[in-house]
Amino acid sequence: MAEPLDIVWSRPLPEGASPSTVTVSQDAAGRWYVSLLVEDPTIQPLRLVREHQTIVIEDLSVRNKAAWYGREVIAVDRFFPSSKLCSTCGAVRSGMPPHVRVWTCGGCGTAHDRDVNAARNLLAVGLTVSVGGAGVGPQRSTPGGQSATKRRTPRREP
Repeated sequence: MAEPLDIVWSRPLPEGASPSTVTVSQDAAGRWYVSLLVEDPTIQPLRLVREHQTIVIEDLSVRNKAAWYGREVIAVDRFFPSSKLCSTCGAVRSGMPPHVRVWTCGGCGTAHDRDVNAARNLLAVGLTVSVGGAGVGPQRSTPGGQSATKRRTPRREP
């Protein structure tokens, strides 16, 4: 280009921000655009969740709790049969040692990856609890009582 570009900022750069990438492009109408990628030191990452409003976890007696920044946390009892419950038909397998990573449901014949199946079951219970409250999940008997509980954690101020 023979002359400098007239620059129109869409928004000011954050205080202390430094560009890490600059991209210059021209559209079909001959207009030029400059895009800056910057890191804003004032923005702190959120520990675990960036885009999801609900987290479903299996309660394995974790002692240290995280600050969840106002997110919803649903803890599923560790005795809930998430790995042994067929996420397709609801049949519960009588036993499954930890080394079994793949299994086939005796009720419907669906082949399951142990971890994927458990994740599907935990999500289903978590969403049910999130919508309807604690104790609304499927009627299953667990040694610890309710299969899932809804917990509100205090919002942590920066």
